[in-house]
Amino acid sequence: MRVGNNPLRGKNIDSFPPIIISVITHLPHQGGYHAKRLQVVKLCLLSMREACGMDNVKVMVWDNGSCDELLRWLHYDYRPDYIMTSPNVGKINARTAMLKMLPENTILAMCDDDMYFYQDWLKESVKLLRVFPRVGVVSGYPVRANFRWATIKSIEWARKCEDAELEIGRFIPDRWEDDYAISLGRDIDFHRTYMMNDMDYRVTYTKYDKKYQAFLTAHHCQWLGYAGRLSKLMKYDYQAMADDKPFDNSIDNAGLLRLATTQRYVRHIGNVLDDDIKDHAHVMGYM
Repeated sequence: MRVGNNPLRGKNIDSFPPIIISVITHLPHQGGYHAKRLQVVKLCLLSMREACGMDNVKVMVWDNGSCDELLRWLHYDYRPDYIMTSPNVGKINARTAMLKMLPENTILAMCDDDMYFYQDWLKESVKLLRVFPRVGVVSGYPVRANFRWATIKSIEWARKCEDAELEIGRFIPDRWEDDYAISLGRDIDFHRTYMMNDMDYRVTYTKYDKKYQAFLTAHHCQWLGYAGRLSKLMKYDYQAMADDKPFDNSIDNAGLLRLATTQRYVRHIGNVLDDDIKDHAHVMGYM
């Protein structure tokens, strides 16, 4: 039985903002590997929002089956503009659903829940997305190891484009690479030896008499791109923690650029805060 008509019939929803920044969170409990991850997740979300450097930006969180303490903090303290809570459907499926629900021209910035953001990370990445042609993703986290895959079409474009100048060398500072190794629990000396013959690919692109630099790679732990452009490449996956390289390769195979800022605006934390990140977080007032 129904009496009357639903008052929402014929009404429009409020449109999505042009840029959404997002995190997929997962903290099932606070023991073992996850013992100190609550403060990691909180710092990720706080720094992401506070350091973006742009107005008219909304925050979206998809939570994959987290414990009550994180869920209470999300709902009552952090209060994102959009929040979806579910059992653990896996990062790939959550990411796919988020991209497919948004208008094509919406810029979605997405990251894992263990990243740390420096001031203007969003502003600088959006600049590259809007300036370079046919961009798939832009990351604020340049890492040397990521040049090993999914770079073929980006490098090919840089070599053929008359307005682009390609450089090959060691441009990423050793300190950033050491931080990357530490965040993975990898011995620094081993990492330096392991990467000793790898090179960085940097492009300078000229548009309207201005020069813009980027690395020809992107990190799948943190990136942004146009929802419509990326949603066409998304597939559902039923692993709790799937390999992200197929996502990277799908962008490259589609002939889209994968770029990273030449300054490090984002870094990986891992599952424990180190002293360097703690010090910066205290200065910024996040802790």
